[in-house]
Amino acid sequence: MLGKTILFRHSYLFLALFVCSYSYMFIWFTNGVRMFSYVFIFITSFKNYLLYIPFREFAVQLISNISLDHVDVNGQLSAVEGGTFRVRCEATTTESVSDEVKYKWTLNDTEITSPRFRIISTGNYSELSVRNTTQRDRGNLTCNATVLGESALASADIVVFSLRLIANPETVDKGSGTEVVCDLIPNTTHQLDTSFTLFRNAESPKKYQHEVKLNITQLMVSTTIRCEMQLQNQSTFTKNIHITVFDEATPFCAPETDTDTFGTHNMTWNATNVGLTAFSPCPEGFDGMVSRKCNQKGNSGVWGTANVTNCERRIFRNLIDQLENVNDGFQDVSIVKILRIYSNTTDSLNNQSSLITGDINSGVIILEKTTDIFSSKSRNISLPETEAYLSATNTLLSSDTATNLWQEVGDNNAAKVLNITSTFASVAFNSLQNNNKTLFTRPSLDVEINRNNEGNITFHAFNQPLGKDDRLFLAKESLKERTNTTGYIAIHYSTIAQLLPRKTSVDGQDITVITSVLSLALPGIDMLSLNPPLYLYFKYDQIHDEGVRCSFWDYTLEKNGFWSANGLKTVHQNSTYTECTSTHLTNFAVLLSLYEIPDNHDEYLGIITQIGCSVSIAALVVLLIIYFMEWRHVPTDKSKILVTMAVVFLLAYVIFLAGIEGTDNKIACKVVAVVLHFLFLVGIHLMVAEGIVHGKMLATVSKEPRSISPILLPIAWGIPVLIVAISMGVTKLEGYGDGKYCWLSTSNGLIWAFFAPCAVIVVINFMIFVFVVRKLFSIQAVKKQTKLQKFISGFRCFSVLAPLFGFTWTLGFFSINEDTIVLSYLFVIINSFQGLLILIVHGLLNPKIQSSWKRKISVFRKKEKFTSTTKTTDEIAFDDITTVSSKRVYSSLEPTEGIETES
Repeated sequence: MLGKTILFRHSYLFLALFVCSYSYMFIWFTNGVRMFSYVFIFITSFKNYLLYIPFREFAVQLISNISLDHVDVNGQLSAVEGGTFRVRCEATTTESVSDEVKYKWTLNDTEITSPRFRIISTGNYSELSVRNTTQRDRGNLTCNATVLGESALASADIVVFSLRLIANPETVDKGSGTEVVCDLIPNTTHQLDTSFTLFRNAESPKKYQHEVKLNITQLMVSTTIRCEMQLQNQSTFTKNIHITVFDEATPFCAPETDTDTFGTHNMTWNATNVGLTAFSPCPEGFDGMVSRKCNQKGNSGVWGTANVTNCERRIFRNLIDQLENVNDGFQDVSIVKILRIYSNTTDSLNNQSSLITGDINSGVIILEKTTDIFSSKSRNISLPETEAYLSATNTLLSSDTATNLWQEVGDNNAAKVLNITSTFASVAFNSLQNNNKTLFTRPSLDVEINRNNEGNITFHAFNQPLGKDDRLFLAKESLKERTNTTGYIAIHYSTIAQLLPRKTSVDGQDITVITSVLSLALPGIDMLSLNPPLYLYFKYDQIHDEGVRCSFWDYTLEKNGFWSANGLKTVHQNSTYTECTSTHLTNFAVLLSLYEIPDNHDEYLGIITQIGCSVSIAALVVLLIIYFMEWRHVPTDKSKILVTMAVVFLLAYVIFLAGIEGTDNKIACKVVAVVLHFLFLVGIHLMVAEGIVHGKMLATVSKEPRSISPILLPIAWGIPVLIVAISMGVTKLEGYGDGKYCWLSTSNGLIWAFFAPCAVIVVINFMIFVFVVRKLFSIQAVKKQTKLQKFISGFRCFSVLAPLFGFTWTLGFFSINEDTIVLSYLFVIINSFQGLLILIVHGLLNPKIQSSWKRKISVFRKKEKFTSTTKTTDEIAFDDITTVSSKRVYSSLEPTEGIETES
């Protein structure tokens, strides 16, 4: 069919050539001009050849077939609103075609480019998947396949159904019944390949081929019913409904007509028992449901305030739909116009005192959708668009907007506004063509964008009534590793502080924000520390004598962040203003912390960490050099595991210091968290390997003990690989690098993937240590010692094994709150200096290494030859603890030849 169409299209050319050639013949006969005869002969001689070419090229179909799957007999694709569906387009080519087929999808004649539509194409087929299907996705879907210039089309009409789950009535008297219906709108399930499953409390689910109509004759308790529906092998879609059972024998709220919530719109509330929530549809002009809880007061019930957060004003819904269409590429609407309509409508509602919490939600969504469009589209933001966006943000954050509405709608929306405004400003930074400073001043916020700043960064509020004296300063020396020219984005919010959540990162207790909010971003620069630090100055409107400190809004935790003072230091404070500086320090205590380190200790712990880890890095390098030089004297299992442990902790310390606070780059932060998780797990598993080696050396006495390091080392690496792989698979990397540091999150429990293995290994090593001590005290030479000497021997044993067995890590287990902060200090001090302890005890004080050094010094000085001496009982070091037999004495920890002692 396709070949015939192409042939027909070219027949007009053939007819024109035929007419033209015989016209020349007529002219030749009429005028007798020889030139025209030559033209005639030329054209007629090539006529047949020209006619032959189209037949030869286009008579063969390159695409023999093209089809879409899941298309019914009526040429329709069925989908469910809110669900996900997939459709595959496959073109079959003739055997002679080796080129790859190229596919293009269109919806209602517009090419699909939206990220909500995922397209995966290969040479054989193209698959389109649509997530969160909406009614806007209805229309004609077309797949265009092209190969070697030949195209073929396949199309179908998308029909979007809505899943409906209703109960009539939803509130019933105890012992009464109701009817539950679950079906599709429009109701054509008899024509579709559908399946419905109904779940009711703890009862077994019931499956239906088509729509569900369930008569419940008697209800004694409130019931939740869930309906799951699957359409034509697509993803399952679910809806829930709650049927409330009213019991007159218990306290209840009497039926009531509410005239206050929406002014002129009356709302009727049915009788509801204490503790339950009643629902009612939003009035005309809104979509959604209003909820109202019945609270207990004495022996009766009293209605609470109606919650209208889920009521969506249709004029705002229309704006959101337009923005979604623009983002999907199906509509070309002026963003400026949408933002101005929102601002004007919100101002009008404010003047009429008609703004509701649902309007706050809509405003946040409009700003979020607009930011997504600007972030995803590869185009510059114009100056009018920037001004319209900031005006809309100002309207949403205006002091005229009732603060109680923000409190009702929830804290996280204000935090989200901070985040999306920062994102928008970053996009605007890259779009503005003017390299000089650009200022945008609004009553609720000031924005300063400077693409070409030289020297220091200075920013202060402009003409705002609140916080007009607030300012920040960053010296150019803080950016000395960059060029002397850098851009920045500074924002001053005068009203948002009162709308943000009032919780801290330490204890979650409420705080009072008494100043405005300052924001500084340096695009393209990831700063782990600022030296000199950022200077901040905040002025109070009222006198505050004590308890005032600087904080910053940390986005790194779930639910859009929290207040934190990490890295902030107050340098001057009185009753009217506070000056502080901002920097960042690394804290080793985060490894085993199950709670947030208090801000006032975080800085000191960070300093200790940096010093301790730096010293340990140097010490481990020295230890590795020593063992490399003296390896022929210490080629034992203990030494092999010790060297491996030194390499692992050396890498862990370096990565910890370099990347633990790199939370600006989310992907890199997750990589650092995963690598640190793995390295520290390997380190603690090598500790238990050391314990096993020491236990084996005491338990067995043999001239040639069998080496077990080839078994222990793969296990010490393999188990951490398994733990990290399972953790990554289960959490899908959620919790890796999602907190204040590039480490494991405590909020979702991922920290236990490190905490639990640590605890198990410490317990195992403690049991091995008890076994070692018992063997130590069973030696005849030790039995003869006094109690003080035995205590000293036991203490020396513990001192030698503690850094290797991980006993010092137990301090982290007991650092559970601010009352035990001293344990956090001990944990950081001892474990950050762990590399130094290992160098001293197992490097510098190792008897074999000391003996080797003595020999080398003796040879170097040429004074005397090295002679082996037998140690006295008082000189017994733990590394040379021996097991006594009637014939020979062998070292219990490592094989020793040539040493004999009488028992």
